[in-house]
Amino acid sequence: MVIATFLRGGLLLVAGCGLLAAEKPAANLTFFVGGIECAACVEVVRQSVAEVEGVTNVELEQRLDSVARVTYDPAKASAHQIAQGVMEAVQLHGRPYEPWLHLKVPDYAKGGNAAKVDAVMETMKGWVDIAVMDEKTGEFLVHFKALKKDESKSGPQGWQPEVLEKALSRPAPEGLGLACEWVTEPY
Repeated sequence: MVIATFLRGGLLLVAGCGLLAAEKPAANLTFFVGGIECAACVEVVRQSVAEVEGVTNVELEQRLDSVARVTYDPAKASAHQIAQGVMEAVQLHGRPYEPWLHLKVPDYAKGGNAAKVDAVMETMKGWVDIAVMDEKTGEFLVHFKALKKDESKSGPQGWQPEVLEKALSRPAPEGLGLACEWVTEPY
């Protein structure tokens, strides 16, 4: 419903509830990428990720574990689709490019948290492999499996980090009530 009102010779339009939905903010993720050996690799991977629908910016730095900072519209793309873009980049040196995310759950080793966190992560094994990197600090590596995309569907497909975040950080009974954060800088 749109209401039009004339105000001192001018026209004022007021949108009714629900017509102008607030845009979702862009999401930012830092992917660590293995297999990048040269500047050409950087460009091939950057271009492949940039072609994922919904990706608005890709910054890729070559390091021992290269870092790809990606800005995207979560209504159009998932982290899994972005990771798939990395995996599908043309291999210049005969080995595939491997994307992963790095997660910290500081209280992982306290009390019975480890078993609970492990159980949550087990539910995601169809999309990602989550491996403990350091039990004491609660650090994990999230490796993506190949995405089985349904071409008949548009929008985000596959695994989203928000699912894991919610399961870990929301208070019980919806989640475990634990702090977690995505690592954005390599060590």
